[in-house]
Amino acid sequence: MADGRQEDLDWFFAGFQERFKTTPVNWLTPSTPIDFTGIIISMDDTMIYMSMQPYIKKALALFDMTGCAPNRLPMRQDITDDTPLQSEGKAEFMKKMGVCHWVATSVALTTKPATSRIGQHMANPTAGALQAIDDLLRYHATNSNQGLGTPLIDLDLPTGADAFEISTDADNSSDPSINNKRRARYGDLIGYKNSPSAIASTGGRASSVSPVICNSKTLGISFAVSQINEAHVGLGSGENEIYAMANTIDDAIYFSFIFEEMGRQFMLPMQVKTDATTAKVFAMGTAMRSRLRHVDQRQWWVQTCRDKRLAEVSHEAGDILKADVMTKNFYNKPGLFERKRAEIQVKVPPTSFSQ
Repeated sequence: MADGRQEDLDWFFAGFQERFKTTPVNWLTPSTPIDFTGIIISMDDTMIYMSMQPYIKKALALFDMTGCAPNRLPMRQDITDDTPLQSEGKAEFMKKMGVCHWVATSVALTTKPATSRIGQHMANPTAGALQAIDDLLRYHATNSNQGLGTPLIDLDLPTGADAFEISTDADNSSDPSINNKRRARYGDLIGYKNSPSAIASTGGRASSVSPVICNSKTLGISFAVSQINEAHVGLGSGENEIYAMANTIDDAIYFSFIFEEMGRQFMLPMQVKTDATTAKVFAMGTAMRSRLRHVDQRQWWVQTCRDKRLAEVSHEAGDILKADVMTKNFYNKPGLFERKRAEIQVKVPPTSFSQ
């Protein structure tokens, strides 16, 4: 895939196709979307989109779920039914898990928390996990038009460190599943900020940030003691938030490598947002003393978190923190989830592939 002015791309592909035998070049236009491994890339006059409506439709037909009951939430309840599945049920669960993981990884970023929690049951699938994956598929059936989108043009593009949205969050061991062992979950979001003028040019359809990296993962907190060789549960919300911040900074460093390879400059210090005062104080080193005696100050990530040349951490209230949607359970709160989702994802118009 390539992006640029048509005259430049014509010159590039002319030389490229002299050396390599390729299929004809497909040009993305408002009337000609592109199917890229199940991801439909489309555009209109103001935005470019990614969605998976045809893939979701085919998957539902495969599982005989066409016309299933609607569901507004990716996950409706905790997984508590630990009844083991038989071989046929295990195979069904694994197939459905593969579909949902691919959709979450590609375009449905706000389903990553549910996909991750359900995926923890892949080694030993249970009846509760199968019910949860069915709920997630019903959510995709109800929201197949949810995807990613970004403005085509931003004449007031934020610059420097302000060009990026980097936020992090952690829950405090809210997953009661037996195999989770009450480990915490961290989430982060890294993406490009869209200016108010660019959002206005799309009729308000664009979100305030175009995400590049979104994660929702279980925290495995390893103590730096040679006699202990397994991950342990965090001892409190402060510790979990600090480890989440460390992972987010690590993810942002990875993002900076990609950005610099594109010939762009990633400005440091990066601006990281968290709703945890403890994590902010820890990173900035402004506390007179710390009770976090269980956090080994010799570890490399600790020094990285506290290096002001690399990261500046600021506090942002949880109700506006973008990464909040990557860790929270929204059981019985579909309206709140949908408001959070709209900060990251967009409704994608139907294309010729959707007919």
